[in-house]
Amino acid sequence: MKNTAHLIFIPLLVFSISSCNKQPEANFTTDKDTYFAGETVHCKDASDNTYNWLWTAPDGKKYFLKDLDYPISINDLGGTKTFTLVTTSKNGKKNDSITKTIKVIPVPTPTSGSSTASNDDWFSYNGNIVDPTKIAWEPDGANWKIIAQDFKSFGYDLNCIIFLQGNFPPTLGKTYFLKSSYTSLSNDTACIIINHQDFEGGSRWSIFSTAGQLSISITPEFKVRAVFNNVDALYYTGFVAVGVGTNYKIAGDITCR
Repeated sequence: MKNTAHLIFIPLLVFSISSCNKQPEANFTTDKDTYFAGETVHCKDASDNTYNWLWTAPDGKKYFLKDLDYPISINDLGGTKTFTLVTTSKNGKKNDSITKTIKVIPVPTPTSGSSTASNDDWFSYNGNIVDPTKIAWEPDGANWKIIAQDFKSFGYDLNCIIFLQGNFPPTLGKTYFLKSSYTSLSNDTACIIINHQDFEGGSRWSIFSTAGQLSISITPEFKVRAVFNNVDALYYTGFVAVGVGTNYKIAGDITCR
């Protein structure tokens, strides 16, 4: 009976020791590859045989966490950022590491008296940054509408709307001549409107394009991209072009997801 007991005990002891010495395999995922300044990078651990985690963030700070949520500064200048994860075994004698990179796009800096809608997630007007809750294309009567919209921040509604002629989204790149009205658009004309409404104070204003060009292109990912720069426009204290408008300049770069 003694010999049998020893034969059973020894394999169990060897198994326990070997399980502590398993080689960890470090790995993690991020929720996406490209971020805008001001967003948060969500790093999720995907390692095997791991009992301890050590993260090194792009700014050099260390974090002893399984998963890491890393906020990017709104003032970040952009570029490639590196995250490193080091994992260790249960007894701390073995480790593994992995490094991954992300791309950060800086928030555009608008010039005085201009409006900029940039990329997928940012709309800026005179330096006030907001995050649109909706960027999409959709039909609007006889026109096709591209819209970047924010209706959640501080009780106001802020929109940048591009009107194109037709009931379907563009499938080919093209340059359009801008006009001040979205009624009776032709195949070669478009209209851009930027408007604002403060639901608490009731203030309203709108900007209508009057002249200039709009460039529509199709990205390699088959997304519609609208770009306009240094476009002549008129500013009105209301949602419609009534009265005498003030000369204005607008610019933007909007990609529909």
